[in-house]
Amino acid sequence: MDDTRAHVALEPGTHQFGAFEVLARDVVHKGGRTFGYRVRVGESTFAYVPDALDALDANDDAILELAADADVLIRGAPFVSDESERAAAFGHGTAEVAAAIARRARVRQLVLTHHAPTRTDTAVHDIAVRVGATAATEAMTLVF
Repeated sequence: MDDTRAHVALEPGTHQFGAFEVLARDVVHKGGRTFGYRVRVGESTFAYVPDALDALDANDDAILELAADADVLIRGAPFVSDESERAAAFGHGTAEVAAAIARRARVRQLVLTHHAPTRTDTAVHDIAVRVGATAATEAMTLVF
């Protein structure tokens, strides 16, 4: 079977894939190694930070570097601030901290993903709106 899909593991640093410049950084996540990425092509930039603790002292520099002036930041944030203890126990972030980092990094659009499975779609949407973000949805297309 001819499988043209490829998975490439990246070490921290800057990598070039054709027209795409990819910056990979370690971000702190409970239970294993996690990376955040910044992808730039032409004048467009997006950053992706999946599971990462709200341990701002540990993650601020990496996330701010990845997100600086990005058109879009996609951030895993299944919890809200009053669930901070639970978020830390699972190694995840909160919507409020994701929004604060996006503002500090001058991100044009914040998209929250990795939603808590116990929340309704309406609750997820309401959280995103409250913090000035967009809630990721299945098959969502971003144009920037």
